[in-house]
Amino acid sequence: MNNRKISLITGIITTAVLVGMSLYITFDNGFNPKGLIIVFAALLSGFYSTYRLIKNSYTKSDLVKCEEHYRELLRGVFESEEKAKRRKDIILALYFYNAGGTDLLYSLLKNLKKHCENRYEISLVYLLDAFYNIDMYNYENAIESLNKIISVDSQNADINHLIYLLEYDGESNKEQFFEKLKSALSLDKENPYILNSCANACVQLKNYNEAIEYANKAINTKDSLCQPYSVLSLAYTGLQNYSEAEKYKIQAIQKGADEEMLNIYIEDMKNGEEHCSMYDEADVFVYNDFKMKS
Repeated sequence: MNNRKISLITGIITTAVLVGMSLYITFDNGFNPKGLIIVFAALLSGFYSTYRLIKNSYTKSDLVKCEEHYRELLRGVFESEEKAKRRKDIILALYFYNAGGTDLLYSLLKNLKKHCENRYEISLVYLLDAFYNIDMYNYENAIESLNKIISVDSQNADINHLIYLLEYDGESNKEQFFEKLKSALSLDKENPYILNSCANACVQLKNYNEAIEYANKAINTKDSLCQPYSVLSLAYTGLQNYSEAEKYKIQAIQKGADEEMLNIYIEDMKNGEEHCSMYDEADVFVYNDFKMKS
């Protein structure tokens, strides 16, 4: 019997017990209509508990699917079959991350971090730990985990980039932030995410022509990203070329940009206000490519 069936049976039994107790209380001393509220609350509680149990459970097919998705990521991480148990725990951690099983994920990561033996294991485990903390809005902990990766892989452009994004709060020195982004780009000159961040930083520095260059490079590298089109729309707005700005705004929305938020940024720039930071948009972060595709 798999974990989901066990969870379902447990949930049904729990719901039945809760409803039974509620009915007993309701009718014990004659019918009391107010007691129906208790029955309703018991049903909701039972159904929610069942839902959470099933959501946080897993089956062999789930793990197989997860392993197939992350096969390339896991390749070379473990040096021998003796590490098979830790490999299974990594797959479970990846699964729980995507399934939203935060308590189970935290427990697995805590144990895995104690037993990392090489830079591949350290990179994978601490990367997942950073993603977990980002989702929990614990940015300081996320940066700490990412710096652990840098200690064994200092030339990793994506990790350096992500650290700089998390450190930037919109009030930091923009020129220094841009220089950091360029240092990350020097490690991977065709990285579309870093190119986009450079373009965005140039918009904030009002270097609109340079922003257009970076954004176009990002598009040439990965056309499916919506962010470079958003940046182009903002850059052309800054240059008061509103026809071009509207053209790229439409393309950004077609690619998946948030229309309402983009309109706010554009209106702010038209009114002479400094455009808001776009670094808090979840899909800017490279970690989204790590999530399992549905």
